[in-house]
Parts: sequence; C-alpha cells; structure tokens
Amino acid sequence: MIEDRLTQTLDRVAAAAPPEDGAFDRFLRRRARRARRTAAAALCLVLVAAAVVAWPRLGRHPDRRPRLYVSGVAGPERWQRGPLVAVAPQEGFEVDVPAGWEASPTWKGIALRPVSPQLARHLQVAVALDTAYLEAFFQPSSKDLYRDSSLLPQPAMRRPRSDPQTRGRFPEGRSWFRTDGQDGRWHVTRWYVSWPYHCQAGRRCPDVLAMRALRVAFAIDPAALPQVAGLAEGLLRSARPITNAVEDRPLAPRPDCLAGRSMTAQRLTWKSWPADARPLVTKFFWTFLTTSNMVPCTIRGPVGVELVDGSGRRLQVQGNGLDLAPVGDLPESQRWPGEVGTRELILKWINWCGQGLTRLHWIGDPASAGPVPIDAPRCTDPAKPSRLSVERTSH
Repeated sequence: MIEDRLTQTLDRVAAAAPPEDGAFDRFLRRRARRARRTAAAALCLVLVAAAVVAWPRLGRHPDRRPRLYVSGVAGPERWQRGPLVAVAPQEGFEVDVPAGWEASPTWKGIALRPVSPQLARHLQVAVALDTAYLEAFFQPSSKDLYRDSSLLPQPAMRRPRSDPQTRGRFPEGRSWFRTDGQDGRWHVTRWYVSWPYHCQAGRRCPDVLAMRALRVAFAIDPAALPQVAGLAEGLLRSARPITNAVEDRPLAPRPDCLAGRSMTAQRLTWKSWPADARPLVTKFFWTFLTTSNMVPCTIRGPVGVELVDGSGRRLQVQGNGLDLAPVGDLPESQRWPGEVGTRELILKWINWCGQGLTRLHWIGDPASAGPVPIDAPRCTDPAKPSRLSVERTSH
C-alpha cells in the first residue's frame, strides 16, 4: 500500500539523519563560517581596488631620472651618464647631473667628466663635488656660524688657496665663495656654498660642524672655462640638503672608516709602575682619530694584539690574539675646540710566568713589519693563568 511505502521511506530518512543533540550549535557554526567567508571576499575586493588606485605611486620616486648613490666607501669607478640625480647620504646632499656629463661616486662625493672627448681633453682631472670645512671668515653665508669664535681643530684646518677671491649670491638667494687661480696652463677653481650639519636628535652638535661647505673643484684649460664653470654653477644651485643636512631627519648609516681618509690610527705600548723590565701590567693602546675630512664612520676592525715567543709561536695567555670587530663609531668631531674626534681601545696583559723572549704583533695594522720585542708583565701568581683583556674603549 502507498501508506506503508511512505512510512518505510520516512523511517529510512530519519534513521540516516544526524542526531538532534547539538544541532543548533552546528547551525550557528555554519552560519559564522559563511559570514567569515563573505567578509574575507569583500576585504579582498577592497584591497584589490586600493592597489589599483595606489599602484602608480608605490615604489616609485616622483623624479623618474636615474639615481647614482655614493656609498661612502672606496671602490672602482662607476660612470653613469646624465641626466641623473647623484645622491650622497653621508655628505647630506643630492644634485642634478645634466645631459652631456657623466658621474661616478667617490668615497666622499662624486666625480664628473664630459661625454664629449673634445671637451674632456681640456680637463686636467675630473670635476670633483664633495664637502669640505672652511674657517668662519671664508664661509659664504655668515662669519658668525662658529659660535665659540675659536679656530677649527688643527687637523681640520683647511684654508683656500691664496688665489683671488670673489663672493656672490645665486638668483635663488644661496651665497657663494670662490677662488680662481692659475697652476701652469690650468685655470684652478674652488667654489663653495655653506652646507648645514645636524647631529642625531638629542645630541649636541659640535660648533665646528657648522663650518661645513659644499665644494666644486676643477682644473681646466682656460678655453673651456665657460662650459665647466656653467656645470659648477648648476651643481651648486641644484644641490638639495638631505639626511644630516636637514634638522630632525634620519641620518644615513655610517660607512666603514678608511685609513688615511676618514681615520688615522696610532698605537702605543705602556708599562705600569714600577717601570722596570718586568712591570705589573703591560698595556696596549689603539687611538683612532678623525682626519681633516671630519666624516663620521665605524671602525670596523678587527684590531687587537697577538703575543708570540721568539720563534713566532703564540704564547699561552688567556685571550691571546684578542681582537675587536667592530671597535665602535668614530665621531665627526669632539665637543671642545682644538680637538678632533677620537676613540681609544686599551688592552692589558698581566701575570706572565713564562720564560724567554716575548714579542707583540699588532692585529689590524697593514703597515706592521711583523712582531716586535716587548717587555712582559711580572709573574704575580704562578697558580693563575696569564691574561690579555680589554680594559676599556672610550671616546
């Protein structure tokens, strides 16, 4: 009968259905999942639409010209033709390099040369654009920049050549100072504009850093002076302050110190009292100084000392071969007039109970001729090891 078949069908459906316990909870979970899927789909649509709108502005500099970056380290020449923008973060400037000229980064700025071979023959060397420091009297913008009225630190004393001097102002209002002289057949020009310097936020900036100037230097055959002088003027007028030339702007990472360029190193061995053949403590000093370029940098190292015997074998000293890398940051200048930026590393050696000749090898000194004889410290306790350790590093 139809009624019997209908009853059997309903019984089979009921038997296959899930239990009613928790059914409402399962319903709520399914509804929540559907709501989350719907919201996720809507968010994706919003993000896609935002990306379509913002894409033309993301990852692109407003200026479409190529950019040449100065890394602050020595390296091979990398010439690139203008028009382009040359950016020197450590020196705090960027400039426009025009068509007809090509530029290559130097450790402290950029070098420029003409694309034309005919014009290039008139240059003694490439045109140089970098930063320098001038005494207040020669500063283009003001004679009152150096607030404590003292001289520049002696190693940073850099006066212009004793050539005829002129001063002026560009149409934009930027003051300039210039020297023009003769060196044999070459016309020699140094052209400056004052360039600000700002230390990291919260740190007092030594007054001497206010003496920074942006400089263009060239030596040219007088017949080509108009073309090169026009380039120099365009560089100084187009230069824009960035990084440490703008107050409260993040500073560029410090480059590694370059011996002879941004840093000089001095070494000294000192024997503590009593000053006889076997002192109580032998100390080793590394002193790092800024140069006249006054560039902030990181002493990368490694630097240290190694103690060896007369045959060159390393002595049994705890910490022997001790070196530091990096040593620390070298400031542009000290706070007090007459001083340059310094950092000092002091190592000490104690309690040597061995016999025979002892020698010292300066780690990280490229000019070192090899181990040199040294007086070892006195044996104070044979039961304890001899030790070489860092006493301190300081500005």
